[in-house]
Amino acid sequence: MDRPRDPSLLYALVFLGLALLGTLLLGAHLPGEPPVAWTAAWLLAISAATVGAYGYDKAIAGRQVARVPERILLLLALLGGSPAAMLAMRLFRHKTVKPGFQRAFGVVLVVQVAVISALVAWWMGAFD
Repeated sequence: MDRPRDPSLLYALVFLGLALLGTLLLGAHLPGEPPVAWTAAWLLAISAATVGAYGYDKAIAGRQVARVPERILLLLALLGGSPAAMLAMRLFRHKTVKPGFQRAFGVVLVVQVAVISALVAWWMGAFD
C-alpha cells in the first residue's frame, strides 16, 4: 500500500503563486514610492491568499481530500498574512480550538513583532 503524498508543496505553490500573481497585478497600479507600493501589494495579496487557504481548508474538512497542512497555513501567516489568518480563523471558526496550532501561531506573531521592531529600529538609526 502506497503512502499518501504530502500535499505541502502543492498547496505552497498554489497559495504562494496566487500571492505572487496578485502582487504583480497590484504592485504596478498602487500609488506611492515603489518599495511602499510593492510592499502594500504583497501584504494585500498574501492576505487574500491566506484567507483563501483557511477558507478552502475549512470547506474541505471532513471530506476525502488532502487538507491544507498546518505548516502551510502558518507559513502564509508568517509571510505577512497573520492579520488575515486571525480574521479567517474567526470568520470560518477554523483552527481556533486546536492548542498546538494556536501555540505555533503565537510563535509566528512573536517572530513578526521582533522582526518588525528590529526593522523599525534600524530604519530610525538605532543601530548606527
